[in-house]
Amino acid sequence: MNFLRDLKEGWLIILQAKGVMLLIVLVSVLMFYMGFIQVLSKPMILSFTSEKTTGILQTVVACGMMVSSIMIGGGILKSKYVNVMVASFIVSGITMAGFGATTSMTVIIISGFLFFASLPYATTSIDVLIRKSIDNEKQGRAWGLISLISQLGYVIAYVLAGVLADYVFNPALVEGGVLADTVGKVIGTGETRGIGFLLILAGLGLVITALIVSKSKTIREMDSQKEAEGSLDE
Repeated sequence: MNFLRDLKEGWLIILQAKGVMLLIVLVSVLMFYMGFIQVLSKPMILSFTSEKTTGILQTVVACGMMVSSIMIGGGILKSKYVNVMVASFIVSGITMAGFGATTSMTVIIISGFLFFASLPYATTSIDVLIRKSIDNEKQGRAWGLISLISQLGYVIAYVLAGVLADYVFNPALVEGGVLADTVGKVIGTGETRGIGFLLILAGLGLVITALIVSKSKTIREMDSQKEAEGSLDE
Protein backbone atom coordinates (compact mmCIF):
# COMPACT_ATOMS: atom_id res chain seq x y z
CA MET A 1 0.00 0.00 0.00
CA ASN A 2 2.89 2.37 0.74
CA PHE A 3 4.22 1.64 -2.72
CA LEU A 4 0.92 2.57 -4.35
CA ARG A 5 0.68 5.71 -2.25
CA ASP A 6 4.19 6.79 -3.22
CA LEU A 7 3.42 6.01 -6.84
CA LYS A 8 0.32 8.18 -6.73
CA GLU A 9 2.18 11.00 -5.00
CA GLY A 10 4.97 10.79 -7.57
CA TRP A 11 2.43 11.01 -10.39
CA LEU A 12 0.80 14.09 -8.86
CA ILE A 13 4.19 15.74 -8.37
CA ILE A 14 5.02 15.19 -12.04
CA LEU A 15 1.68 16.56 -13.21
CA GLN A 16 1.95 19.65 -11.01
CA ALA A 17 5.46 20.55 -12.23
CA LYS A 18 5.04 22.60 -15.37
CA GLY A 19 6.65 21.02 -18.44
CA VAL A 20 8.02 17.97 -16.63
CA MET A 21 5.65 15.46 -18.22
CA LEU A 22 6.57 16.76 -21.67
CA LEU A 23 10.26 16.28 -20.91
CA ILE A 24 9.64 12.75 -19.63
CA VAL A 25 7.83 11.88 -22.86
CA LEU A 26 10.77 13.39 -24.73
CA VAL A 27 13.21 11.10 -22.91
CA SER A 28 10.99 8.13 -23.72
CA VAL A 29 11.01 9.13 -27.39
CA LEU A 30 14.81 9.36 -27.32
CA MET A 31 15.04 5.93 -25.70
CA PHE A 32 12.65 4.57 -28.33
CA TYR A 33 14.88 5.64 -31.21
CA MET A 34 18.04 4.65 -29.35
CA GLY A 35 16.54 1.19 -28.85
CA PHE A 36 16.27 0.77 -32.62
CA ILE A 37 19.93 1.39 -33.26
CA GLN A 38 21.00 -0.81 -30.35
CA VAL A 39 18.85 -3.74 -31.49
CA LEU A 40 19.42 -3.49 -35.23
CA SER A 41 22.97 -2.20 -35.67
CA LYS A 42 24.69 -5.55 -35.08
CA PRO A 43 22.68 -7.64 -37.58
CA MET A 44 23.03 -4.87 -40.17
CA ILE A 45 26.82 -4.64 -39.81
CA LEU A 46 27.28 -8.42 -39.63
CA SER A 47 25.72 -8.72 -43.07
CA PHE A 48 28.78 -7.13 -44.70
CA THR A 49 31.67 -7.62 -42.25
CA SER A 50 33.04 -10.10 -39.71
CA GLU A 51 31.95 -10.56 -36.12
CA LYS A 52 35.37 -9.40 -34.88
CA THR A 53 35.15 -6.15 -36.84
CA THR A 54 31.59 -5.64 -35.64
CA GLY A 55 32.68 -6.01 -32.02
CA ILE A 56 35.50 -3.50 -32.46
CA LEU A 57 33.15 -1.06 -34.19
CA GLN A 58 30.57 -1.29 -31.40
CA THR A 59 33.25 -0.63 -28.79
CA VAL A 60 34.60 2.40 -30.65
CA VAL A 61 31.22 4.05 -31.24
CA ALA A 62 30.16 3.45 -27.63
CA CYS A 63 33.21 5.44 -26.53
CA GLY A 64 31.46 8.53 -27.87
CA MET A 65 29.16 8.47 -24.86
CA MET A 66 32.11 8.16 -22.48
CA VAL A 67 33.96 11.08 -24.07
CA SER A 68 30.90 13.35 -23.85
CA SER A 69 30.20 12.31 -20.27
CA ILE A 70 33.74 13.24 -19.26
CA MET A 71 33.38 16.64 -20.96
CA ILE A 72 30.04 17.30 -19.26
CA GLY A 73 31.51 16.22 -15.93
CA GLY A 74 34.20 18.85 -16.44
CA GLY A 75 31.56 21.58 -16.39
CA ILE A 76 31.22 22.34 -20.08
CA LEU A 77 27.41 22.41 -19.85
CA LYS A 78 26.27 25.40 -17.79
CA SER A 79 23.36 27.14 -19.52
CA LYS A 80 21.01 27.22 -22.53
CA TYR A 81 19.84 23.70 -21.74
CA VAL A 82 16.94 23.72 -24.20
CA ASN A 83 19.19 24.81 -27.06
CA VAL A 84 21.73 22.14 -26.13
CA MET A 85 18.98 19.52 -25.93
CA VAL A 86 17.52 20.46 -29.32
CA ALA A 87 20.95 20.53 -30.96
CA SER A 88 21.76 17.14 -29.45
CA PHE A 89 18.55 15.65 -30.82
CA ILE A 90 19.29 17.03 -34.28
CA VAL A 91 22.86 15.72 -34.27
CA SER A 92 21.77 12.30 -33.00
CA GLY A 93 19.06 12.15 -35.68
CA ILE A 94 21.39 13.10 -38.53
CA THR A 95 24.10 10.69 -37.41
CA MET A 96 21.60 7.86 -36.92
CA ALA A 97 20.42 8.39 -40.47
CA GLY A 98 24.05 8.42 -41.62
CA PHE A 99 24.67 5.18 -39.74
CA GLY A 100 21.93 3.43 -41.67
CA ALA A 101 22.44 5.06 -45.07
CA THR A 102 25.65 3.27 -46.07
CA THR A 103 27.78 0.15 -45.80
CA SER A 104 30.98 2.19 -45.57
CA MET A 105 32.70 1.26 -42.33
CA THR A 106 34.33 4.68 -42.07
CA VAL A 107 31.00 6.51 -42.28
CA ILE A 108 29.36 4.04 -39.90
CA ILE A 109 32.09 4.46 -37.27
CA ILE A 110 32.03 8.27 -37.46
CA SER A 111 28.22 8.41 -37.45
CA GLY A 112 27.92 5.92 -34.60
CA PHE A 113 30.53 7.71 -32.48
CA LEU A 114 28.84 11.08 -32.97
CA PHE A 115 25.41 9.58 -32.29
CA PHE A 116 26.43 8.22 -28.89
CA ALA A 117 28.51 11.35 -28.17
CA SER A 118 25.42 13.53 -28.61
CA LEU A 119 23.16 11.58 -26.24
CA PRO A 120 24.63 12.68 -22.87
CA TYR A 121 24.06 16.33 -23.77
CA ALA A 122 20.36 15.68 -24.34
CA THR A 123 19.84 13.53 -21.26
CA THR A 124 21.84 15.85 -18.98
CA SER A 125 19.95 18.93 -20.19
CA ILE A 126 16.62 17.21 -19.61
CA ASP A 127 17.76 15.98 -16.20
CA VAL A 128 18.73 19.51 -15.09
CA LEU A 129 15.47 21.03 -16.31
CA ILE A 130 13.38 18.40 -14.53
CA ARG A 131 15.31 18.56 -11.25
CA LYS A 132 15.02 22.35 -11.12
CA SER A 133 11.26 22.07 -11.60
CA ILE A 134 10.64 19.70 -8.67
CA ASP A 135 11.19 20.54 -5.00
CA ASN A 136 14.11 18.73 -3.40
CA GLU A 137 11.97 16.93 -0.82
CA LYS A 138 9.85 15.44 -3.63
CA GLN A 139 12.66 14.28 -5.89
CA GLY A 140 12.76 10.65 -4.70
CA ARG A 141 9.07 9.92 -5.25
CA ALA A 142 9.06 11.68 -8.60
CA TRP A 143 12.21 10.13 -10.07
CA GLY A 144 11.15 6.55 -9.45
CA LEU A 145 8.16 7.11 -11.70
CA ILE A 146 10.11 9.27 -14.13
CA SER A 147 12.62 6.47 -14.68
CA LEU A 148 9.83 3.97 -15.26
CA ILE A 149 8.01 6.11 -17.82
CA SER A 150 11.16 7.14 -19.67
CA GLN A 151 12.21 3.52 -20.17
CA LEU A 152 8.93 2.63 -21.89
CA GLY A 153 10.46 3.82 -25.15
CA TYR A 154 13.14 1.14 -24.86
CA VAL A 155 10.57 -1.58 -24.25
CA ILE A 156 8.46 -0.57 -27.24
CA ALA A 157 11.54 -0.35 -29.49
CA TYR A 158 12.74 -3.80 -28.47
CA VAL A 159 9.32 -5.24 -29.28
CA LEU A 160 8.90 -3.47 -32.62
CA ALA A 161 12.43 -3.31 -34.06
CA GLY A 162 12.85 -6.96 -35.01
CA VAL A 163 9.32 -7.31 -36.33
CA LEU A 164 9.57 -4.20 -38.52
CA ALA A 165 13.00 -5.19 -39.82
CA ASP A 166 12.18 -8.84 -40.61
CA TYR A 167 8.66 -8.50 -41.96
CA VAL A 168 8.43 -4.98 -43.42
CA PHE A 169 11.66 -3.16 -44.24
CA ASN A 170 14.15 -5.92 -45.14
CA PRO A 171 11.75 -7.65 -47.58
CA ALA A 172 11.05 -4.29 -49.20
CA LEU A 173 14.73 -3.69 -49.99
CA VAL A 174 15.91 -7.02 -51.36
CA GLU A 175 16.14 -7.47 -55.11
CA GLY A 176 12.61 -7.29 -56.46
CA GLY A 177 11.25 -5.71 -53.27
CA VAL A 178 8.71 -2.89 -53.40
CA LEU A 179 11.35 -0.26 -52.54
CA ALA A 180 14.24 -1.78 -54.48
CA ASP A 181 13.83 0.51 -57.49
CA THR A 182 13.32 3.68 -55.42
CA VAL A 183 14.98 3.79 -52.02
CA GLY A 184 17.23 0.92 -53.07
CA LYS A 185 18.78 3.06 -55.78
CA VAL A 186 20.05 5.41 -53.06
CA ILE A 187 21.07 3.18 -50.14
CA GLY A 188 21.47 -0.12 -51.98
CA THR A 189 19.63 -3.42 -51.79
CA GLY A 190 20.38 -6.54 -49.79
CA GLU A 191 19.13 -8.68 -46.95
CA THR A 192 19.63 -6.00 -44.27
CA ARG A 193 19.35 -2.73 -46.20
CA GLY A 194 15.83 -2.48 -44.87
CA ILE A 195 17.39 -2.04 -41.41
CA GLY A 196 19.42 0.82 -42.82
CA PHE A 197 16.27 2.48 -44.17
CA LEU A 198 14.51 1.97 -40.83
CA LEU A 199 17.39 3.71 -39.05
CA ILE A 200 17.21 6.57 -41.54
CA LEU A 201 13.51 7.02 -40.76
CA ALA A 202 14.24 6.85 -37.03
CA GLY A 203 16.90 9.54 -37.44
CA LEU A 204 14.48 11.76 -39.31
CA GLY A 205 11.99 11.17 -36.50
CA LEU A 206 14.52 12.48 -33.99
CA VAL A 207 15.17 15.61 -36.05
CA ILE A 208 11.44 16.29 -36.40
CA THR A 209 10.99 15.78 -32.67
CA ALA A 210 13.76 18.30 -32.00
CA LEU A 211 12.19 20.91 -34.27
CA ILE A 212 8.80 20.49 -32.58
CA VAL A 213 10.32 20.75 -29.09
CA SER A 214 12.29 23.86 -30.05
CA LYS A 215 8.97 25.67 -30.53
CA SER A 216 7.57 24.66 -27.12
CA LYS A 217 6.96 27.76 -24.99
CA THR A 218 6.54 25.59 -21.88
CA ILE A 219 10.01 24.09 -22.16
CA ARG A 220 11.54 27.44 -23.08
CA GLU A 221 10.03 28.93 -19.92
CA MET A 222 11.61 26.13 -17.85
CA ASP A 223 14.99 27.12 -19.25
CA SER A 224 14.38 30.81 -18.57
CA GLN A 225 13.41 30.01 -15.00
CA LYS A 226 16.56 27.93 -14.57
CA GLU A 227 18.78 30.79 -15.82
CA ALA A 228 16.97 33.29 -13.57
CA GLU A 229 17.61 31.08 -10.54
CA GLY A 230 21.26 30.79 -11.54
CA SER A 231 21.58 34.58 -11.68
CA LEU A 232 20.03 34.90 -8.21
CA ASP A 233 22.43 32.29 -6.82
CA GLU A 234 25.36 34.34 -8.10
